[in-house]
Amino acid sequence: MSLALALLAVATAFAPAQRSAPRCTRAPRRRHRRQRDRRRRGGADGRRVARGLRRLGRHVLRRLWRQAGRRRAGGRRARRGRARARARASAAGARAPVPCVVEKVDLVVDSTIDAARRQYVVKGEYVAPGAAVMYAFDEIRAQAKDNLASRLPPGDIPPWIKTQMVEFSLTTVMEDLVKFTLEANGMEVVSGSDNEIIKWGEDPATEAKTYVLGGPFTFHAAFNVTLPAQAVDAGEAVRVEDLYKITEAMENRAAKICAGGGKIPNLMNNGGGGGSKKKSAAKKKKGGKKKKSR
Repeated sequence: MSLALALLAVATAFAPAQRSAPRCTRAPRRRHRRQRDRRRRGGADGRRVARGLRRLGRHVLRRLWRQAGRRRAGGRRARRGRARARARASAAGARAPVPCVVEKVDLVVDSTIDAARRQYVVKGEYVAPGAAVMYAFDEIRAQAKDNLASRLPPGDIPPWIKTQMVEFSLTTVMEDLVKFTLEANGMEVVSGSDNEIIKWGEDPATEAKTYVLGGPFTFHAAFNVTLPAQAVDAGEAVRVEDLYKITEAMENRAAKICAGGGKIPNLMNNGGGGGSKKKSAAKKKKGGKKKKSR
């Protein structure tokens, strides 16, 4: 019995070492897969979050840009609306009539210079009566009578002299009537070299070629004026005839000359036209006859 135990002990001591049972490697692999999946999922989630943030950022940026664009567009629309309103107000003001106490004169505001100072560009339409033009024509003819009579032979009055006198007459009436209207309505011309210029709608030199002397003359003018704070109340309309103190006889004479085509007999009061020439020729013919002596 003891011998058997001893042999067993010797055999066990000198026996080759046996390999241990192989370990199970599934658990670490599973853990590795789980970790790997977590990392992948984490990366995917991160990428997903990054994409979401980028999309959100783009969305927010688009929204902010649209809002800014709306504000800009709204500002532009508001500015355009204000500009249109000012243009409409200016256009409405430009067409606004200006009260005028002078008969046969219509005034309207053409544009605004300074509304706070009541400074505007005013356009006017004037109708000068034929008797007023004849009044100015008679004055110019009286002034030119002596000069022309000494330089020209009797009855030899060139047509251009009458046309030039008509031109001066129209110029005089236009200037007098505009000045008379401004004073009657309490308007003041805006000071300044450029502002004091009156822009005429008609040229007297051109109008004198077609104007029939004795008839009414219509013209237009524009000027820069300061309107009165309150419209002038003259009580009754002021007539242009009052400026020249025109009488009924003067009006009848102007109407008669106009009906005759603007012709004035004895233009320079010295037997003008062809009358004096015919008269002198008749005298010569009469004086040239001699009685035959028997």
